[in-house]
Amino acid sequence: MDYEGQLKAVNQHDIQIALEEDFNLTEARRRTDKGENIRLKVTVVDKRSITPKQQKFIHALFGDVSDYTGYPLEWVKDMFKAYYSELYNVEGLSLAMNHCNITQANQLIELIIEFCFQNNIPFHFKEYYQAADMARLAFLFVKYRTCFICGKQHSDVDHVDAVGMGNNRNKIDHANRFYYCLCRTHHTERHTIGEIAFENKYHIKPILLNEEAVKELRIGK
Repeated sequence: MDYEGQLKAVNQHDIQIALEEDFNLTEARRRTDKGENIRLKVTVVDKRSITPKQQKFIHALFGDVSDYTGYPLEWVKDMFKAYYSELYNVEGLSLAMNHCNITQANQLIELIIEFCFQNNIPFHFKEYYQAADMARLAFLFVKYRTCFICGKQHSDVDHVDAVGMGNNRNKIDHANRFYYCLCRTHHTERHTIGEIAFENKYHIKPILLNEEAVKELRIGK
C-alpha cells in the first residue's frame, strides 16, 4: 500500500499528512497482525533534479569500470541501471534531468563506488566530494580502508579527536567519535598543516560513527 500526499503539520513525533486518495483502513488492518497497531513508513519524495556534476561523475565511473574490465561502456551502463532498478524497486532508471532526483543519483554513485571497492577497480575519486553524499561515501572509504584523499588501499582509520597518550586504543570507547581513513602520507600532512587547513585543502569532513557503525567497521579490533 503506497500513498502520496502533503505534509500539513509537525509536532515533534506527531505529523499530519493530507493524502491524495482515501486511506484503505480495512486493507491496512488485514495486513497487520492481531493486537498490533498499524505501522507506517514515511518517505520524503525528493523533487530535486539530478545535477550536472552528478551526471558527469556517474558517467566517469561508468567509464572507469568499462576501462578496467574491458566490458563495453553501454553494457556497463545498462548493468548498473538494471542492478539499481532491482535493488530499489525502480522501473527504468534514467539519468536525464527531471527523470532522476538527487537522492537516486547519490544512491547510484554509492552503488558503483562500492562495486569498485569490492573488485579493486580504480575510479575517479578526486572529485567525488562535488557530486555525492559525503557521509555515505566516507563510510565506504572507512569500510574498505581506502584513503579519503588519494584512494590508496590498506589505509588507516584515524581518530580526529585524539585518543591521547597512555590510553589503550583497544579499551577506550570508539563510538560517537569522528574519523578519517588516510594513508600514511596524508595522515602526516593532516597533523603537519592542521585540521582546518587540511579540510579546506581537500574539501572533506571526517565522519561521525555511532556504536553500531563502529562494530560493523571493526574499529578498535
